[in-house]
Amino acid sequence: MTLKRSFACAALGLACAFTSWQARASDLAGTFYGTVTLAQLLPHTINPPHDSDYYEGAAVSGSFAIHVVDPQFATSLEGIESVYGDDAGSLSLSYTMKGATYSLDKSFGGGTLLYLNLPTADYPKQGLNVTTPGASFYVFGPPDSLYSGLDPTTLHFDPAVAYAGASSLYAASMTFYIDITRVNFQSATPVPEPVTSALFIAGGGLLAWRVRRRARLNG
Repeated sequence: MTLKRSFACAALGLACAFTSWQARASDLAGTFYGTVTLAQLLPHTINPPHDSDYYEGAAVSGSFAIHVVDPQFATSLEGIESVYGDDAGSLSLSYTMKGATYSLDKSFGGGTLLYLNLPTADYPKQGLNVTTPGASFYVFGPPDSLYSGLDPTTLHFDPAVAYAGASSLYAASMTFYIDITRVNFQSATPVPEPVTSALFIAGGGLLAWRVRRRARLNG
């Protein structure tokens, strides 16, 4: 019974190791500040509370949460931008402008797309563009300040970097485009490192070897 229990523990350790190795979820969240640069009335809207001119140039503050679960490569654009689909990923946004708050919840249906781009001579910034039905959120910063290469599983932020960006939101009657002058990240969930997983695997293998050796000696 002890032998079986020991093998069960070893198997559980290996299972946990592989689960940790394959886990790719990461989160980026924070606040932002910007200005409405374009507000448009939706074609189907009747008698909106305000016309689009009411929002032009309005100050905007808000919060965001980006949840990346299992990004799947979709396509590459000219070798400097990669697009990933993430059916379980999500984008949560909340805007406050002109005394009103507009929000998009993370449970909003539909998939999430991630656009990652490398810096170029014409635009020496690294960018992360997350879109989901109803909204998009774009952040840019210096090279390697958001991810490594074009790998979405390495998402991170540097508190010393002054990030900026842009965003759009489809509200009940309007679409808003916001020029974001400052993005303040608050937290990030680190992606499990393969080195850590390898240590778990090595530990599980060592445990199994010791159990088998002990069984032979006692046999």
